[in-house]
Amino acid sequence: MSFSFYKSFTRLTPAPRAFLFFSIVNLASWQCIVGQVLILFARSLGMPADLVGLLLSFIPFSMLLVVMSIPAVEFFGPRKLLITSWLLRTIIISSVFFIPAVTIHFGQRASWLMLLFAVLGFSLIRAFGVGAWYPWLHEIVPKDNIADYFNSETILVQGTNILLAVIISQVLARANGPSSFFMIYGAGVLIGLFSVGMLFFMPGGRKSPKLSDGKRRYDSFHKAFADKPYRHFIILISIALSSLMWVGSSSIMYLRDIMLFADGRIMFITAIGGIAVALSIRSWSNRAERKGGNQVMARMLLLHAVSTICWFFLLPGSRFGFALAVLALVSSMVFSISLSTVASRTMLGRVKNEGRIGYTSLWIIGVSLANGIPPILAGQLIDHLGVLGFRLCFAISIFLGISVSFLLKNLPEEGVLPDLAYLDVLVRPLQPVRWMGRMVWLSLGFGERPEESIKQSTEKEQEKVSG
Repeated sequence: MSFSFYKSFTRLTPAPRAFLFFSIVNLASWQCIVGQVLILFARSLGMPADLVGLLLSFIPFSMLLVVMSIPAVEFFGPRKLLITSWLLRTIIISSVFFIPAVTIHFGQRASWLMLLFAVLGFSLIRAFGVGAWYPWLHEIVPKDNIADYFNSETILVQGTNILLAVIISQVLARANGPSSFFMIYGAGVLIGLFSVGMLFFMPGGRKSPKLSDGKRRYDSFHKAFADKPYRHFIILISIALSSLMWVGSSSIMYLRDIMLFADGRIMFITAIGGIAVALSIRSWSNRAERKGGNQVMARMLLLHAVSTICWFFLLPGSRFGFALAVLALVSSMVFSISLSTVASRTMLGRVKNEGRIGYTSLWIIGVSLANGIPPILAGQLIDHLGVLGFRLCFAISIFLGISVSFLLKNLPEEGVLPDLAYLDVLVRPLQPVRWMGRMVWLSLGFGERPEESIKQSTEKEQEKVSG
C-alpha cells in the first residue's frame, strides 16, 4: 500500500497535490466538528436521545441539497461558491462557543437548541457548497492523473481518520466534561479557517462547468422513476442502509449511557474500527467484482445482523465487556462502510447513459431518507423506553438486514460498471456529502477517462487474458 501511495503521489503535479492537502485538512475539520465526537458532545450537554437523533439526521437530509446546488455552481463558478460556503459554514459552527453563556442565561435547553442550530446551518451550507468541489478538482487535475489523485487521497484519508480518532480519544481521556469538546471544536474551527485560506491560493476554479440545459436535466428524473428494476433496487438498498443506521445511530450512545464507557475510550474503539475498515474494504470490493454486488451485499447484511446480536450480550459490569464492545462496534463499522461502498459501485452499474442525473438524484433521495429517518426514530425509542429502546433498535436492524439479504439474493446483478479508472476510490462513505457531490458530477459526465487511457486499459486486459 505504501509503495502504491508513493508511486501515485510522486506522479501528481503541484496543483493536484495542493488540492489533495486541502482535502485532508478539510477532513480533519469535519471529523472534529461532525464526526463521531458530535454524539458524545451532545450527550455531555445533557441533550436527550430524541434530540440527538434529530441532530444526526441533519447531515443525511442535507445531502438532498447537493443536486439543487448544480445551478449555483454554473452561475457563480466553483471558486466563489466553495470559498463563500466554506467560510459561512465555519462562522455558523463557531456559534457553539456561545453555549456556555447561553446555558448560564437561558438554561440547558437553550444550549441544546444552540447546538442544533449550529449543526443544521453547517450541514445545509456545506451541502450546498460541496457541489463546487468536484468540478474544481477536475479543472486542476489532468485526466490522466485523476486515478493517481484518488489513490493518494484514499490512503491519506484512511490514515488521517485513524490518527484523528486516536488524538481525539486522548484529548477526551485527559480532559473531563464539555470543556474537552470545546477544545476539539476550537481545533476544528481553526483548521476549517485554514482550509478556507488554502482555497484563496488554489489555482483554477473560476471557470463554470458547461452542462446540459435544465429541461434535459430534469427530464432525466422521469426516465429514472420509470425504470422499474432500478426503483426496486433503490428501495432494497435504502432499506438495507437503514438497517445499518439503526445500529450506527444508537451504538455510541449505548456504550456511553448504558455501558458507562468514558468518551475517550469510545473514540479509541472507533480508531480500531478505522484500522479494520482500511484493511478490509478493498477485499469486499474485489469480491463484488467477482461474485456480483447483490450477492456480496446480501452476505454483508447477514454478517452485520449476526454481529448486531453481540449488543444484546453487552451488559454493564460484564467481565468481557470491553472486548465484546470492540467486536460489536468494529464489526458494525466494517460492514456498514463496506456495504455502502459496494452499493454505490452496484448503483453505477445500473445507471443508464440517458438521464444519468435523474438516476443519481433518485439514489441520493433513497440514501438520504435511509440514513436520515432511523436516527430520529431510534432517538424517540431510546428517549421513551431507555434500555428497551436500545434493544428494539438492534432488533429492528437484525430483522431488516436479514429480510433484505434474502431479497437481494434474488435480484438480478448490475450491468457493466462505468469506465472509470478510479471507481474503487471514488466512493467515500465516511464523508457522505462530498461522496454524493462526486456522484452527481459523475452523472453529469465528469470523470470519464480519456480515449488514450481507455485504450491502455483495454490492452492491459488483453495481456491478462493472453497471459
